[in-house]
Amino acid sequence: MTRGYKPLNDMLDALFTGYEKRIRPYHKGSPLDIQVNTYIVELLNVDEFHQEFTLDLFIREYWVEPRLTFIPKPNIGSVIHLDPEHSKQIWVPDTFVANERKEMFYEGTIMQEWIRLKSDGQVRRSIRRTLSASCAMTFYFYPFDRHYCTLDIESYRQDSESVHYDWRGGSITPELFATGIAWNATNGTIVPFRVMSLHASKHEVEFSSGNFSRLAVEITLRKFWGVYFSKFYVPLFLFLLISVTTLWIQQPTVSSGFNFINLLCFHLFLLVPDVGASVPKTEYYKVNDVYLYLSLVFLYLSFLGMF
Repeated sequence: MTRGYKPLNDMLDALFTGYEKRIRPYHKGSPLDIQVNTYIVELLNVDEFHQEFTLDLFIREYWVEPRLTFIPKPNIGSVIHLDPEHSKQIWVPDTFVANERKEMFYEGTIMQEWIRLKSDGQVRRSIRRTLSASCAMTFYFYPFDRHYCTLDIESYRQDSESVHYDWRGGSITPELFATGIAWNATNGTIVPFRVMSLHASKHEVEFSSGNFSRLAVEITLRKFWGVYFSKFYVPLFLFLLISVTTLWIQQPTVSSGFNFINLLCFHLFLLVPDVGASVPKTEYYKVNDVYLYLSLVFLYLSFLGMF
């Protein structure tokens, strides 16, 4: 052990002597206030088939631990960065994302988490997480739709009588690196999304086990529909435009026009399964379904117009 670190180690040993991490601060008093802010690094993926999205973000928590106050000293200062050993000895909130489905942990030489302790007992904890969360999506206007996805942050065990969550400074200021675009590689296709807006809120949710304080981040996503438009709407419109030319075919060559219509139908039904593979299956009609059915009706009317 380096001699220069001995005063710090002695102070930490004194602070954690008799400290019980299983008991929250102010456990006999009012609910503990936990302030939170988030730093969104990147939106990694949007999976419309499984209705989930993946984020890389930092979650930072702030609270006061009166049992860990200390007197600043010249050779220590007023702020202590806890090492991994002492970080495991301190009480931390059991914060989790309620609509989380899966999470990826960073397995590197350095754990993506740190805790900072101030002399007045203020504790700051920061952890980096990459997680996938569920998102209730609607596709009535597919592919011109928008999705409103949320991250619901709350305590797993502590109800609102024990802990109370609030945004740091009363609001959230999430930030995005780069473009904020997620690329969905489902079925080998690339479907881009852009983050349009971020909105923060706080409320209480009621369960059979009690009321829980919850923070929510609503993320508005918009699809770039240019790729889908060029693969579906433009070819189908051109098919219909070509089918109209059959109306000017002379009567003696109706058989040629009939063969031409059959050729268009053949290409149309080759196009639909390929595009349909990238469209989420729903119990209701979408805009692209209506467009397809109207196109088929128009194609049939063009066929009747030859007689």
